[in-house]
Amino acid sequence: MSKKELTLTEAAELLNLSPQHTSVLIRAGKLPARRWGRSYVIEAKDVENFRRPKRGRPPRTPDSKPRKPRKAKAGPIEEGEEKR
Repeated sequence: MSKKELTLTEAAELLNLSPQHTSVLIRAGKLPARRWGRSYVIEAKDVENFRRPKRGRPPRTPDSKPRKPRKAKAGPIEEGEEKR
């Protein structure tokens, strides 16, 4: 292992997570890692990228529903009309 690679426990400490939760993130594919024997090795750059907050709107998925068009607001009330 080079210095740029972290053990599961080291990565968990940097992320302020338990090693068990970090392992769940790896198995879910949210944190890239590779197996090293019975444990995982995580690159330091992947831990930094995971810590960095995501910005912007998430991309639309093919199964997302289109938004409904907004209804036009009623204009000003004319004299003689009642407000509902």
